[in-house]
Amino acid sequence: MRVMTIRGIAIRVHYLCFLLMMVFGICGQMVEAIVIFACVVFHELCHIVVAIWLGHRAVGITLLPFGGMAEIEGMNGYGLRECMVVSAGPLGSVLGAVLCGWGWSEPSGMAELAMETNMMLALWNLLPAYPLDGGRLVRILLGTSMTAKEAVRRTVRISQLVAAVLFVYAGYVWFVRCEVLISVMLLAGMVLRLASAEEKELAFVPFCHMAGKERILTKAGHLPTMWYTVRCDMRAGEVIELFRPQVYTMVRVVSTGGKLCGTLSETAVWQGLTTYRLTDAIGIFCDEEE
Repeated sequence: MRVMTIRGIAIRVHYLCFLLMMVFGICGQMVEAIVIFACVVFHELCHIVVAIWLGHRAVGITLLPFGGMAEIEGMNGYGLRECMVVSAGPLGSVLGAVLCGWGWSEPSGMAELAMETNMMLALWNLLPAYPLDGGRLVRILLGTSMTAKEAVRRTVRISQLVAAVLFVYAGYVWFVRCEVLISVMLLAGMVLRLASAEEKELAFVPFCHMAGKERILTKAGHLPTMWYTVRCDMRAGEVIELFRPQVYTMVRVVSTGGKLCGTLSETAVWQGLTTYRLTDAIGIFCDEEE
């Protein structure tokens, strides 16, 4: 459900969040709930600010009961640019915690709650599990040495392992201290459920990236094209770094002697990554085209 729009960025709230707000209200902690959700919005806005700075288009933010999700067009799931956008959230939360504690030797009240919430968001999101930022960073790192499908598959396995550890930890605390860690169990359940869903979806991220450009082409009737000439021994990952949002890229591949080996479209490069790795030479993509 959309609740507001900030500079063209839609802020949506999942219906379960309203139920959670009602619980906070009944307990007389409505102000605390607003502070927590504000910290989540700030975390997601950090992703969006960096994405816009890199030339992407921000669509909106969806608030979930235990976090949020930034919707950004043109993200391809690979490379330094993706890493910068993903890292912006946890780094922004750490900065938010520092700012909330600035000027207080011992912060109290709402400042203390905001500081603790921001630090918790940063730490939770650094867990190497989907759909958290840490899991996306792991996928980007693994993608530098293996195919996109294998990187996603391995990250999902790591996510499932993290979820299992969280469940075991919650069970241990319940058995030893008789405390029920509801938040930990819910986080583990969310990771377990969404990791499997992302395994199916993330393999299609590059094609969603291309679909976004096709929507621009359909709506505007034209799309700017940029040509690059690269050597055949250049790595595929380095070629992908040349791709830009809202611009279609064509690549001429030449040998070390300057002879034309072939021409690759942006679509052909993405399709090639289903077979080859980011560290493979772009020249073999031309062989596949032939």
